[in-house]
Amino acid sequence: MANRKLAILYLCDSNYHELTLYSLASIARAHSAPLDLHMMQIGYSRLVPPRMQSFIAGLGHRLIAGPASFPDEITVLAQQHRVRHGDGYHAYVSDTTLYRSCAIEALAEDYDNILYMDGDILNFENLHLDKLAGFSELCAAVFDLSFAVDFDNSATRDRCRSHNVSPEYFNAGVILVNAAKWRSSGALAHYMENLVRHSSECPYFSSACDRSDQCALNMTTAGDWQRLPVTWNLQATALHTQAWATAMNRHYTGARKFLAWRPWTCDQRQHELLHAISRESGLPRARGIYDFGLSYRLNAMRRAKRVAQLEQAILALDRKTASIADG
Repeated sequence: MANRKLAILYLCDSNYHELTLYSLASIARAHSAPLDLHMMQIGYSRLVPPRMQSFIAGLGHRLIAGPASFPDEITVLAQQHRVRHGDGYHAYVSDTTLYRSCAIEALAEDYDNILYMDGDILNFENLHLDKLAGFSELCAAVFDLSFAVDFDNSATRDRCRSHNVSPEYFNAGVILVNAAKWRSSGALAHYMENLVRHSSECPYFSSACDRSDQCALNMTTAGDWQRLPVTWNLQATALHTQAWATAMNRHYTGARKFLAWRPWTCDQRQHELLHAISRESGLPRARGIYDFGLSYRLNAMRRAKRVAQLEQAILALDRKTASIADG
């Protein structure tokens, strides 16, 4: 970024260490401008392999990796989250995400912008982050696709109105933070308050909600976020769509991540990128059967009706994003 300081931020626990390294490598190899890449390790400490370090440095980037510690208050909330949701359907949702805002706060004095990325994201193109510099909102993010597709709009609006929150709900897997506004608005303090509020009742979802961190972040921004095109954070809900085939950032939400795929969810684009990263960085090869996309194409045919619905939802979100950008 010209005349601006930028950090890329990852959080990970020991289970997602290798996954996060792959995600980080995908960003590093695609981005032309030098980056500071922070990999904060929660509850463990593991060295990044020397060949991976050399790979990052050889691309002109700086890797800062190691264990991180945060206030006791957030640790207690994370433990409560683990107790509530550890054995549930979404047990793969790590309580590590609850530290996201604390990690952003830790970097906010040293950078103008902080791009937080979940470790289950693969980047396929240069982000050209300089084009997003200077926005006035608290952060920039992407609408949550599953929220847009699977929830009745009128019911959602009514519930949000009754709880005094914005019905425009983003996915927190990719967030570009305006660090100065984050500090001046006291965002971390508001986030902590909203985590406590969310533990009593979620203002977005009527049933028990395991998205504590994401909901609390949405509550904290209160609609003050710049809308990014879905290609910046296309969630795996969009599997088999044309948008998934060309997305800049694929977000492998759900229990099955990109390092242990099934043939009916892995296309040539994913397969080639993972093997390129392994070859260039020395990371262990990803595990999964690849049948040259045959099962993937057959699965797309089986899901044709759902895929068509998703195509329409993605188109609607991109139109909405464009209309907001145009004022």
